[in-house]
Amino acid sequence: MAKKSLSIKLSLWGIIILFFAAGGALNGQIWEASKRLTNASGNSYTYNRSVAVCGDSVHVIWTDSRSSSESRLFYKHSTDAGANWNSDMDITGFGDVDFASLAISGSTLHTAWSGNHPGNREISYKRSTDNGATWTQYDTLTENDSTSRTPNIAVSGNNVHVVWSDNRDDKYELYYKRSTNNGVNWDVDRKDTNSTGESFTPAIAVTGDTIHVVWSDTRDGNNEIYYKRSTNNGDDWGNAVRLTNNDSASIDPAIAVSGRNVHVVWEDKRNGEAELFYIRSVNAGTTWAADTALTNDAVAAGRHLKPSIAVSDTSVHVVWGDDFSGTSHIYYKRSRHNGTGWEDNIKLTDNASTKYSPSIACRDYALHIVWTDERDGNPEVYYKSGLSGELQPDNLIKNHYEHVYIGDGIYNNDGLNQVEEQSTKPGDPAIYHIRITNDGDIPEKLLVGGTASDTMWKIAYYDSLSGGTDITSLIAYNMWSTPTLASGEFVEIRAEVTPNASIPKDSTFAVLVTTRSENDTTKLDVVKALTVTSENPGVKEATPDLSYSLSATPVDGSVLIAYSVPQTVQARLVICDVSGRVIKNLLDELLVSGAHHISWNGLDDAGMKLPKGVYFCKLNTETESLSDKFLLLN
Repeated sequence: MAKKSLSIKLSLWGIIILFFAAGGALNGQIWEASKRLTNASGNSYTYNRSVAVCGDSVHVIWTDSRSSSESRLFYKHSTDAGANWNSDMDITGFGDVDFASLAISGSTLHTAWSGNHPGNREISYKRSTDNGATWTQYDTLTENDSTSRTPNIAVSGNNVHVVWSDNRDDKYELYYKRSTNNGVNWDVDRKDTNSTGESFTPAIAVTGDTIHVVWSDTRDGNNEIYYKRSTNNGDDWGNAVRLTNNDSASIDPAIAVSGRNVHVVWEDKRNGEAELFYIRSVNAGTTWAADTALTNDAVAAGRHLKPSIAVSDTSVHVVWGDDFSGTSHIYYKRSRHNGTGWEDNIKLTDNASTKYSPSIACRDYALHIVWTDERDGNPEVYYKSGLSGELQPDNLIKNHYEHVYIGDGIYNNDGLNQVEEQSTKPGDPAIYHIRITNDGDIPEKLLVGGTASDTMWKIAYYDSLSGGTDITSLIAYNMWSTPTLASGEFVEIRAEVTPNASIPKDSTFAVLVTTRSENDTTKLDVVKALTVTSENPGVKEATPDLSYSLSATPVDGSVLIAYSVPQTVQARLVICDVSGRVIKNLLDELLVSGAHHISWNGLDDAGMKLPKGVYFCKLNTETESLSDKFLLLN
């Protein structure tokens, strides 16, 4: 959790406004610190489908040469959303693995990789049906004397789909294979391209029975991105569709799908140096919008983008490796509107090492990213988690006499648009109910602060609408934290505002209750409870008909100063000696309309006790100047 610091500003008439500084949040995203997942003498490499997630279970695969001169496939997982990780597990034990891909459905994991077994480079497959605890024996999905490489795997229910690049026909073509019983048995290979060029680095995504595949193809004389789909679970495939059309190289595509929305990113050199490009279809691949550049950095050669993409509902997330700043880093970018608009790049790493081949997976609002990082002297696997969504608390308020909360969906930082009023007899409490709601889509704790008591008004807070625990010391002088609230969930508290029995009629006191996101200082909401003293409690007299007025009355060694303004106005209240010299500044602020009061203890601005005698209290606004003479008694 990000560290937070607190400062409080207390006005002289009892309003507390709370401000925070917190790290880790940007554009509604909360990022945890990077974690090193591997720590071995060999080299560890990730790929663009190296991480998969289901609920709080996060799974990672990578190739690793710690055990021998040949790279093997390793695996580890976390069951608490990346907070803690189990030990590394060698799940192949043989071969020289050079590429791997991971997919998940519930507690069943599927992985496909390319490696030297049984003598040439073939595609192999394994699965775990118990959330990664144990793994089946491997199956060899290809058996020929050619090279099969860069497999990509996707799963929907019991249907498992694998695509790869294969040169069994003397040039690299796209091949496809499926299992309809959760990887137990596999259909025969299917050749999905047959062009004059070669097909490389395929990527696959599936939703229901619709399968989407993209790849880089040289049939047009240069590398272009192509797409094709099957709408009947792989039984038949449509024609290849060319997604790019330029005379440069378009390579390393990645694909993600949500419903009928298909999202593709790739590396493209049409502008000279490698940039990241994006294209989408909103009708399951029938037609495609124009592509758009996600980066435009125009730096020297040497960049290694290799993007990875994930989608949750209408939020699209992309990560890539980039050295446009002069130092290699992992970058992140998102669109919250189904790819129609993209936010600024976010740099996820801050050390000076070489970093590349990131992979991203998401589940609702939770993001999980792994990449290869050489900060430790050799390539190791690093991990970072984040939350992506809207952070927005919402305060609602109602008085004791009415049944409807006000302020739903209204967010402000001063309470002026969410004011609830009631009157009460001096000595009796005015009771307000405050509902604190998580209006964002990220579950989080909300932090609540409010106005504290002064010498003439007692403020108390409770964690229930009746009875409950007294939480005044937390809300008024620190911060009270709600439980973790899911989107739309709320808690209710009670505020009791009690005027001193000696306070005159038509005195007012404003209580502000501020709720803010635990993770983003800019996301807050404020409601105001405005209480008026009256002999007739209720809500009708909560806004008395007032004009400008000022009076100062000595009371028990201090001076009670009562003043009123008929509308919201900037005002200054001071104490002057008989020569007119200001000796005490009491307030200089924006006053809301109504009657107010303040108690002065007879000290000047230097904190010195003033001698008894005649003094003047002055209230000045842009249009009015009022003065009242009084006798200060020791």
